[in-house]
Amino acid sequence: MSIWKKFACAFLALTMLLALAACGGTDEESPAQEGGEAPAAEESGHKVAMILPGSITDMSWNYSSYEGLKQIEATGAEISYQEQVDTAQVEDSIRTYASSGFDLIYIGSNIFEEQTLAVAPDFPDTTFIIISGATIQDNVYSFQMSDAEKGFLMGVVAGLATESNSVGLVSSVKITPMLNAEAGFKYGVSYVNPDASVSSVITGDSSDIAATKETAKAMISAGADVIAANCNAASSGPIEAAEEDGVCCVAPGNGYESIAPSTLLTSVIMDNGVPVYNMYERYLAGELPTELYEYTAKDGVVYMGEWQDNAKATDEVKAKVQEVYEDLAAGNITVPTA
Repeated sequence: MSIWKKFACAFLALTMLLALAACGGTDEESPAQEGGEAPAAEESGHKVAMILPGSITDMSWNYSSYEGLKQIEATGAEISYQEQVDTAQVEDSIRTYASSGFDLIYIGSNIFEEQTLAVAPDFPDTTFIIISGATIQDNVYSFQMSDAEKGFLMGVVAGLATESNSVGLVSSVKITPMLNAEAGFKYGVSYVNPDASVSSVITGDSSDIAATKETAKAMISAGADVIAANCNAASSGPIEAAEEDGVCCVAPGNGYESIAPSTLLTSVIMDNGVPVYNMYERYLAGELPTELYEYTAKDGVVYMGEWQDNAKATDEVKAKVQEVYEDLAAGNITVPTA
């Protein structure tokens, strides 16, 4: 190769890396490691990237995944991330990270599984981990979380709090995790309140707050007195609708009390950060799973948020929800999927 071609290749690699820094969110400061037995990544030069379909401020899926990446950074790893990546962009994003020396790349959703499998064979020394994926082969690994259990607990809260025996669930996109959460929600409502009816709508867009808000308002007009939101970044829409119309709501993550200070009951957390960090520990130990594993309530991935000051969040409701949650975490309840 001529010196000019070598120079051109070096310049191209530098340009791609600078583009990642501009489009992504590479963090400059690394907090000191506090406890844990995972070896410090700085000793072996680990570079870890994450590609997310939504915003890290969505207080749900993408936020909790990013929190797991921050935990990895706390061990000394160099991290980078890109958010709000769509399917048309993701293959280029994966290739750029892999070409830039990132030896572990988290793929933020199973909607990017096809593109990951297309790129992975070109980078056999890079490890790819698909969040909510279904593939384990060669250098590609996946794990799943129990969206069904998350939906189940939201349904339990709604089924216990309703007085009209009519509740609503607003979801964003028709993908397997959302469909499993919907199935879990319906089962959760019926588990504690067989007389209650469920209205469930998938709007088709995880960023269209106006659409999710109007969907919730239509449910409220039809008689629903508890609304649950599972729309990633668009979850604020149904929560706003509930606050404006004076009906109770259940949130998919922390932080929604500022949107519905008088009507929010509680939230149900599915903490993607737990398996993200756990998979990193397994990567360091050379023990990534050879079979697909689903992280559930018993792994500390699905759990209840704080109860808010709401008249319908009675001691009786709280106690019953806690009882059901403990049974779920103990493995005594099997939640159906879609």
